[in-house]
Amino acid sequence: MTAVPYLLGFHPDPGSIVVLGLHERRIAITARVDASAVHTDPTEMWRRLAGPLADADTHAVALIGYMPADEVDIVFTLAATSPLPVLEMQRVDDGRWWSLTCTQDCCPPGQPISSDTPVDVALIAASGSPAPTRDSLNAHLQPGPDELVDDVAAHLPRRPRPTTGDAYRAIDDAHTARTDGPLPLTPDEASLLLQALADVVVRDAASGWHDDAAWWLWTDLIRTAPTGWIAPAATLLATTTYQRGNAVLARLAAEHALRDNPDYALAQLVVGLTEAHVHPGQLREALSVAVRDVAELHPGLADLMGGDPDA
Repeated sequence: MTAVPYLLGFHPDPGSIVVLGLHERRIAITARVDASAVHTDPTEMWRRLAGPLADADTHAVALIGYMPADEVDIVFTLAATSPLPVLEMQRVDDGRWWSLTCTQDCCPPGQPISSDTPVDVALIAASGSPAPTRDSLNAHLQPGPDELVDDVAAHLPRRPRPTTGDAYRAIDDAHTARTDGPLPLTPDEASLLLQALADVVVRDAASGWHDDAAWWLWTDLIRTAPTGWIAPAATLLATTTYQRGNAVLARLAAEHALRDNPDYALAQLVVGLTEAHVHPGQLREALSVAVRDVAELHPGLADLMGGDPDA
């Protein structure tokens, strides 16, 4: 129960139903659906989840409904239409949880949801603390002060345009500089980095990063980006967060990129991955291959990139 907000990336709001796909009793996939969608057509919801559940080699599911007692019938409806065995059903409301399947003393009703410190620490290290709500995830995508964005716009586009090598070096240096946390960007620094990411080769070379430094870099850069320059940084935030297991923020970041540039193909790909519930490990593997291909096709970058492209 403690782990669910970390798996989603946010605390589920009332009216949510969380579906946990289980493989050998371990969580292989996590999905959130609106109870209203289940009311409309539960079989359609299972049809949409069929592909992702199969890809994760799911053998059974567990269902958690975030709702008051008088609305819990919808969880039973979802269980009754499930194409897979339902091993557990729970209800969560106002910081307490109830098992809907266990009648033994081991599952006392209305138990407070308590923090499991070892679990919390491991999950924070893997994906960061969960956001209070799904909507609050959008805070990471908001622009900075108008004065900052206007100053960056005044520096764009840079002339002469940096070479691919210089552009990658600038991005790599900014990434390394954020190993210990976020750093504010000056308008001149931000304009150089935004111009660097306009080079698709440089963007692709950085797409495999999924460490804390990458998180800080892209969120710092999004704050500075004028309209027309947002898509690359927002898309890289999407790939970073997806690889870290936060598919919800990845979807929001990709959609943010597409509002800036509706034809941005990598952002379109991330949206498709979230709709298909592709496992983050599959994206990490695909991007690792893509980064190696970039190095092979552009030997001048190989020396600059060095080391492990997934670091």
